[in-house]
Amino acid sequence: MLANTTSTAKSAITRLQQEVTTGVSSDTVRHLSGNLGQINAVDSSLAQLSAFKTATNELGSLATATQSALGTITAFGEGARSALLISVGTASVAQVDSGALAARTALEGVISTLNSSFGERSLFAGTRLSGPAMVDFATMMASLETAVAPATSAADAAALVANWFDDPAGYAGTGYLGGPAVDAVPVAEGETATVSLTAGSTAIRDYMKGLAMGALLDRGLFAGQAETRRDLAGLAGKTMLSSQSGMTYLAADLGVTEARIANAATRNGTEITALGLARADLVGVDSYEASTQLTAAEEKLQLLYALTARLSNLSLVEYLR
Repeated sequence: MLANTTSTAKSAITRLQQEVTTGVSSDTVRHLSGNLGQINAVDSSLAQLSAFKTATNELGSLATATQSALGTITAFGEGARSALLISVGTASVAQVDSGALAARTALEGVISTLNSSFGERSLFAGTRLSGPAMVDFATMMASLETAVAPATSAADAAALVANWFDDPAGYAGTGYLGGPAVDAVPVAEGETATVSLTAGSTAIRDYMKGLAMGALLDRGLFAGQAETRRDLAGLAGKTMLSSQSGMTYLAADLGVTEARIANAATRNGTEITALGLARADLVGVDSYEASTQLTAAEEKLQLLYALTARLSNLSLVEYLR
């Protein structure tokens, strides 16, 4: 009987120590008298909000990385655009060559950035979550050189480059390696968001057209035809200038998505806090009462130890004395 009573007292002390430390009942069913409807509803909402939190964390980081990459792409093109626009009019052969070199260098940087990843996820490959978003610089230029081979003028070359980027059998078929844009995912109750930008986006393709024209010049297109090369360099610069607004809109749209994700994360965090407080009210215990019960349980256990020690010393000999 003493062993059983002692075991029960120890269990009570362990339970009360936990409740005093955590402020939460160790037996939710007993504490709520078996009425678990409210606590189950709160836990279900918290689980959903936890999933939303994971989504907003991942999407927010992805959007930030993509925005940074867009800034890098734009920076690559700015210097090349200026160098190519100088080639308009009476530019020297050296100025045209310099603009062509700047365009080639910028295009290499743009392609490298489009093939970058965030963690293990490709930034611009859409549903193809790993691997490059597009072919490397040399492969793309080889395809472009084949496409512009029939050109006899700067205007012909510019048109053929533009057609290659727009033709489903051109850039989309042989240059872009990614998949379609990813679908939106829930980030809050009744709200979804996605970072859908890919290297196949119209604005990015338009942005690469001018750089590609300049890069073709650097690879020897219209060699020995100074005037034609100058004209194509000018067309490349103008193409880049007209495509700049598209890149600006991309960055702005992505900024709106970043703000939506951040707002959703803030609302979710507020709701998580509120539900956490509600849950604590449901399963929380009175710390003073729990401490009082713990003290009483410890005193009871000490008394049991003393009684057990006294009984263990009893014998018939001592009794008969």
